[in-house]
Amino acid sequence: MPTAMALDELAISFDEQALVRLCETYGIAELSFFGSVTRDDFNPVRSDVDVLIEFLPDTPVRTLFMDQFSWFALRRDFVALFRRKVDIVEKEGLDKYIKDDVLRRRVVVYQSSGNGGGLVIPKRRGTTKDSSGQTPEWAKGVHAFVEIDGTAAGKIKKPDLYLFHMRDNCKLLLKSAASLTYEDFLERDEMWRRGVSKCIEEIGENAGKLSHSFRKNHPEIHWDKYIESRQHLAHVYEHVKMYTVWTTVTEEIPGLLAGLEALIQDVVNTTPEGTRE
Repeated sequence: MPTAMALDELAISFDEQALVRLCETYGIAELSFFGSVTRDDFNPVRSDVDVLIEFLPDTPVRTLFMDQFSWFALRRDFVALFRRKVDIVEKEGLDKYIKDDVLRRRVVVYQSSGNGGGLVIPKRRGTTKDSSGQTPEWAKGVHAFVEIDGTAAGKIKKPDLYLFHMRDNCKLLLKSAASLTYEDFLERDEMWRRGVSKCIEEIGENAGKLSHSFRKNHPEIHWDKYIESRQHLAHVYEHVKMYTVWTTVTEEIPGLLAGLEALIQDVVNTTPEGTRE
């Protein structure tokens, strides 16, 4: 069940009718908030707004780029409405490791009906503190994947998600290269080889999202080299030799996977299929 909240409990205010018009324009069936905008740790200067949407079957949003009904236009219009950075995620595109948690904790704001749509969140319900000054039960436990890092960055996501993504990309790389020789690798089409390079990039991308303190506390994995490899592939891919990509997959990735599996077992202490509470 989604979390119950009222408009006056959200961390931001906005033109409610403008939100309804945007949802109708872009064919949105349901719009919800999740993340810090629904919590009391929202930072009015740094925090963005996490928006979860589900489109109607005949949605006009079909492309990513500069088009009247593109993702670019959708995000631009919501940024203007909320007056801050907005991250928009489709419900069916939620990360598998946090999907159940996000769906349970989301705050549904808009839903369509047979004749248009409207807000489904009440204007007021009170505060997130009860009369004794305590946080009520419904507002507890909404800090999943959040920890205090002790740095100027403030609250960051726990490492679980990033470690899972690094591990998953390692497994995909090894599965793709299984039983292949370097000659087989070269004979694969360009799109397939670029997909292999993208997996290596994703490993570095997620390594870079881990806090400096976490990486420092776990030097058994050489985080910096994976972060740097991501930068190298992203910016000079055309000049990277395929043999370098191949040896990375066959010689580096098995050891990294073993290290990640041990780290997940010892530090995260949860099964790959589970989510952290």
